[in-house]
Amino acid sequence: MQAPQMTSSQLDARGRPHLAKSLRKMLLKRRALLVVLAVISVAIPVTALIYAPYLPRLMSEGYPAMTWPAAGSFVPVRGATEPASPISIEMKSSKLHPAGRRLFEERQGKALLIYQGGKLRLEHYAEGFQSDTKVNSYSMVKSLVGALVLRA
Repeated sequence: MQAPQMTSSQLDARGRPHLAKSLRKMLLKRRALLVVLAVISVAIPVTALIYAPYLPRLMSEGYPAMTWPAAGSFVPVRGATEPASPISIEMKSSKLHPAGRRLFEERQGKALLIYQGGKLRLEHYAEGFQSDTKVNSYSMVKSLVGALVLRA
């Protein structure tokens, strides 16, 4: 059997068969999608570096350790080393209720301080931690800042 002969209207300028219009449209859409994805894959990292130039350094340092000083680069914050007004430690207890101790240990707590009515009511630390151990607060600072803003 012989292949069917094509007329000149069925061939393009190079003598190849014309692609169906729908196939041509699909190829153009696919090519446009690839161009958009290429632009996005370049634009996102560039934008991140513009708005967060410290990001590569943070990514290379990794997740910060629980206690300080930890590896990495930090900006020292100047200020008082002692509280502006002394904390009253009347009726302070280091004894944690057994249920509280169990919860503290289950959640891998490092330090628990209860400050109520202008007085430090309870101070409890995990093994290896004490009152002068510098501990990373992670996201806790967001809650503290929110409380201070509401108080102001």
